[in-house]
Amino acid sequence: MAHPVRDTSTPAIFYAKEIVDWVLTRKIFTESPDEFVLVLFGNNETKNPFSSTLNIYYCEEEMQLPTFDWLKYLENEVKVSEEVEGDFLTALIEAVDFMRSSLKSKAENVVTGINILLVTNLLGHNLGGSQEDFDDANAAINGITSLNISLSVIGPDIQCMEENLDDEAMPESEQSVAKEDVKLTFNERLLTHIVEGCKGVAYSFSEALPILQHFVPRRVTARGQRFLFEIGEGVMLPLLFYKKIQLADMNLKFKKFDVSSNSEVKRETVYERICSEDDDTLGNERGFSKPSLLTKEDVVRGYTFGATIVPFNDADREEYGWKKEVRSLRLIQFSQRSQILHHYLMDGTAYYCIPPPDDKSLANFADSLRQKDGCVAVSALVRALVEEDKVAIARYVYNAASHPRLLALFPKISKKGVDMFIGIQLPFYDDFRGLEFPALENSTSEVKGVLLIVWHSFLCAEQSLAVEALIKAMDLSNSYLDPETNEYGEDLRPKNVPNPKLQMLCEAVKFKALHPNERLPRFECRILDELLNPRPQIKEKANFGKDQSSLPSSGHFITTDDLKMEE
Repeated sequence: MAHPVRDTSTPAIFYAKEIVDWVLTRKIFTESPDEFVLVLFGNNETKNPFSSTLNIYYCEEEMQLPTFDWLKYLENEVKVSEEVEGDFLTALIEAVDFMRSSLKSKAENVVTGINILLVTNLLGHNLGGSQEDFDDANAAINGITSLNISLSVIGPDIQCMEENLDDEAMPESEQSVAKEDVKLTFNERLLTHIVEGCKGVAYSFSEALPILQHFVPRRVTARGQRFLFEIGEGVMLPLLFYKKIQLADMNLKFKKFDVSSNSEVKRETVYERICSEDDDTLGNERGFSKPSLLTKEDVVRGYTFGATIVPFNDADREEYGWKKEVRSLRLIQFSQRSQILHHYLMDGTAYYCIPPPDDKSLANFADSLRQKDGCVAVSALVRALVEEDKVAIARYVYNAASHPRLLALFPKISKKGVDMFIGIQLPFYDDFRGLEFPALENSTSEVKGVLLIVWHSFLCAEQSLAVEALIKAMDLSNSYLDPETNEYGEDLRPKNVPNPKLQMLCEAVKFKALHPNERLPRFECRILDELLNPRPQIKEKANFGKDQSSLPSSGHFITTDDLKMEE
């Protein structure tokens, strides 16, 4: 690991520690329940309680959850070994044996996936190409396949991954002449044979780091909100609402601690009676003292009018208080689809409204049968609206604390044949601004006896082309060039774009966890910088100069002094 990576001057140990650090960091901030064990191969010391193999160092004998202590251990304790080179094949066999022994003590329903991440520079294994090495590789493949282990390898750029070699298991001397053109070392061919044999994946250091160097939000199971779509008197259809775009939850679990003792602080609410001096004197004369502390059950709300207090308990609120409206979805009317224009969209997201699946938690058979009838009715309504090219407009109230909104339900039949609605919030009439725009033509108008001439002209050809070019340049639906397929696709998809706020927040928390007594530095994220900068092809089309300025071919730069205001 002390040797630099191919085509770079950076040693492989730097990339290896960076990769493992990011894998553990992402699991810490997502509060992942995954357990792991860190095994170092090619180490000067040997700590191997499971076999007699030398230079294998188990940092822990049992799997553990990732913590910040592991990040500190990785940063301070893991160092490069200049005397011993790690044998990746031996380490892989050790990892498979460890997984096999660990799974014996765990129930099958507890383990949802098994993964092995191998980080190597491919320089430790002895070169030679003997048949014994391929036999060991086949044994590792059989063990990985039998345990359903997902193998991921990160190391130097292995060029033979794109080659379809059918006889890698043969020694190098027996390879055909056509495959001798591929300049591969024996270790690369051996690792390629293992990865392809167990259907694993391999990444180079330069490919893996950009994938790992960003934080991801916690995985949350999508839970649909239940609504009853009331389309008539006593006729309700069951629907489940899912948001198409949901903002990432970045509420980390902050708690309050005492700085001196580093112990957690809890907050308690205490009710105490406020007594005047007259009340205290009267109580002492009668020979008793009034308690100052009260329980929560002894406290009620009350209205104060000067010195008069009018109690108003929970029973009074239920009897005379305001009855808040619960969630509802009530049909107002059906409308032609052409009447709902695109600029009517008020919210930044859409709701996918689907009929609920078979619910096993229903109380009895009658409820289950009623739900199935409701799903059939939803399907019939969706297909009828599709045939009539209409949409349903409903009164939508999310919960008791929400204001009523208008919701347009667009019928849709998905690619999998699911009949559903797509809900989009519509504006009320008051949400529109009363602006009237004149037509784009020459016109004159008279205001209070004064002749006001207003000149309008259509866009000239150059202006029209410039606007069209701007719209085309900002179109993200076909602006990303995939280097593998050499085809254009959608760019900046939400699932592929890291959240800048989450990135900076987690960077700061991680730094304070590792360096509690230091001030926060200015963080620089290369991924976000590359994401925010324009694409090179866009700069080239825009004729950007060295000063990052753009100038049309038919124009020239002018200063503000050259501009004259015309009266």
